[in-house]
Amino acid sequence: MSKLIPGNQKHMTLSDRIEIEKGLKENMNLKEIAKILCKDPTTISKEIKLHRQFRARGYQEPNTCKHKRVCKTRNLCNNGSRCDRVCSSCRMRKCNRLCENYLPDTCDALKRAPYVCNGCSKTKNCRNDKYHYRAEYAHKEYESLRRESRVGINMTQDGIAVMNDIITSGVKKGQSIAHIIATNKDTITCAEKTVYNYIDGGYFSIGNIDLVRKLHYKPRKTNKSKMEQKLRILEGRRYQDFTKFISENDVRVIEMDTVHGKEGTKKCLLTMQMLGTGLLLAFLLESCTQDEVIRIFDKIEKDMSPRVFKKTFPCIITDRGPEFLDAEMIESSIEGGKRTRLFYCDPNAPFQKPHLEKAHTHIRAFFPKMSAYATGERNTFEGMTQEKITLMANHINSLARGSLGDVSPMFLAVATLEPKMIEALGLELVPADKVTLKPALLKQA
Repeated sequence: MSKLIPGNQKHMTLSDRIEIEKGLKENMNLKEIAKILCKDPTTISKEIKLHRQFRARGYQEPNTCKHKRVCKTRNLCNNGSRCDRVCSSCRMRKCNRLCENYLPDTCDALKRAPYVCNGCSKTKNCRNDKYHYRAEYAHKEYESLRRESRVGINMTQDGIAVMNDIITSGVKKGQSIAHIIATNKDTITCAEKTVYNYIDGGYFSIGNIDLVRKLHYKPRKTNKSKMEQKLRILEGRRYQDFTKFISENDVRVIEMDTVHGKEGTKKCLLTMQMLGTGLLLAFLLESCTQDEVIRIFDKIEKDMSPRVFKKTFPCIITDRGPEFLDAEMIESSIEGGKRTRLFYCDPNAPFQKPHLEKAHTHIRAFFPKMSAYATGERNTFEGMTQEKITLMANHINSLARGSLGDVSPMFLAVATLEPKMIEALGLELVPADKVTLKPALLKQA
């Protein structure tokens, strides 16, 4: 480890590999990349060489010899005097196979750091085989290698034989695995769960059928199908896809989330905020389910027309809550086709939709999570109606903001959004002296 770099012994993450790819593209040397990641330059070098991606030349070149431009060799195929052509330009393409001086035409730059073509100015016109370092490809290779290296058991054949004699003898006497381990701690050093895994894997001469109690337990259900379905839904809708989409398209972004009431209650709020105007929308859900979210979307589209909906909600970013995972139905218009584009934040990353998270503090002024001077009913949405929720949103949106030039989100919304959308959502500008952000507002309504 270089004394100049305070390195660490942790495995590289995807973000580390993205930094390596970025550094290579900017023609940074390995020491500069290593300093950014707090790694030794040798670590970066090994990472690049181990996970670089090979790309063969894109066409079949007749002659791949390094000396083809200066070679004067003739008649390698022993064709007599009938052929006086230089072998390097022969259409028969036998030169590379017959010539003793043949050397493959490779780029000498790949033999030295950084060992890849990232950042090379000649790569577009280069006809040689290429190597590139791609962060995602490298990370997938790393994860695959890590899984394969952990397959099998961490024990020698002699060690398994000793354990097999002890455990088999005990099980045949009716002893439990826990008892056998407890009375043979000097010999059996692994955990009880590990012993069960060895038996299940067939490493001992006894099997699960010899474990009487285990036969009575049903195997745990796995959610593999649900996980595969979730990964399919996330494909093309992750946060990096979102950032790429908004960089290529000049569209309005909507942040979306839910606000829950007291534990044990069903009703909750579906909230959205339009970036730019800061307009907060809130809709009452009878339950926090996918069907309720889709019902709200269909109602909004029907009330304001599909054309206005597509113009108002072109791009939505939300978290990975189960109520939002039916992406195809949320994106599908009631008339067919797509009405919006839905993207998901990374896990445990509320900072990727910060504006809405901050706007929730205004809702908590009406529905606090905890109340020291009430019975607790104030933090539930069970007694609410959509009219009351819309009234609350109108007062929140009529609050002047310094970040908007001392005007309110409602003022900007009325000035910039279509009147049909304002009417469909029941939005109204509340006079400045009438704005109230207290629970009493909803009691009087």
